[in-house]
Amino acid sequence: MQDNITSRKTLKHEFVLEFLGSSNFEICALPADASFRKYDRVKLAENSFILMDCPKEYYSLDPFIVIAKFLLDNDFSAPKIFHIDHGNGFLLLEDFGDLNLGKYLLAQNEETKLRTYQLILDLLSKLQSIKPLNHLSYHSKELLLQELSIFTDWYVPHIKGKQWDNSQKTDFFAIWSELLDSKTDIGSYTSLKDYHVENMMLLSRDGINSIGLLDFQDAVIGSPIYDVVSVLEDARFELSRSFALECLDYYTSQNKHFDANKVYFNYHLLRAQRNSRILGVFAKKAARDKQQGYLKYIPTILKYLEHDLSHTNLMPLKLWMQKNL
Repeated sequence: MQDNITSRKTLKHEFVLEFLGSSNFEICALPADASFRKYDRVKLAENSFILMDCPKEYYSLDPFIVIAKFLLDNDFSAPKIFHIDHGNGFLLLEDFGDLNLGKYLLAQNEETKLRTYQLILDLLSKLQSIKPLNHLSYHSKELLLQELSIFTDWYVPHIKGKQWDNSQKTDFFAIWSELLDSKTDIGSYTSLKDYHVENMMLLSRDGINSIGLLDFQDAVIGSPIYDVVSVLEDARFELSRSFALECLDYYTSQNKHFDANKVYFNYHLLRAQRNSRILGVFAKKAARDKQQGYLKYIPTILKYLEHDLSHTNLMPLKLWMQKNL
């Protein structure tokens, strides 16, 4: 294991050296997130870059590269890519600094916070006005159901101490299948999926370009409401229900081609799906990876989920969950 770490460290150094042409640089590790990707800051004199370490046994660089080009071509603030090593899984990127919108918003009053979220939603509206890339996967009903397996496999044992039996799992997915069939279609758009404030950097630019986008490699074609859900129901940055609904009303007012009732139902349904999935992700991180820190976010997600299930059309799921969980 140590030999592998040393070898990868050497490969990183050679990759950076090849681009910079000077060995007078410093590589400093940045805090890790929940994925196998790692990030370093590369410093040379007054210049700095971000090195993405993306082991090819886990990930391909291609999705990030393709989506970054799509965003840059359409005048969004995605990091420029300066150097690529497909064989070893390295990218050298533009450095957007250390101030993400999550950190920024913690020190702001409610008025500034609201304006910032409106800007985030304006960015989303612009993204959704652009034709998606043809090759992206669809965030289909089948995929939404598949994503719920992590809830049954990891969160249910976490909270009950045992798995649901086969009949309970069958009933759970049958209810979800029926709900997703009832989801009113409001079109298919680019969805970045991990669209939340910790993946957005504050930049010294104007308008929506002041938001630097990160972690967009999992983009799909899906409901325009999914990314609205992602940013308004963030486990790490809790928003009150009234604030979130005010933001949703703003988004709807800026997208008058959407039916408000359809937006509202899709918002609740996709919230319930996403928050159920995240409960499973956090339980899995704690049980399998011994990363107990994720458990502290579960109360926030449960609070969100209670709000999600308040929609009349989700009552069958709410009643079933109360009985079985």
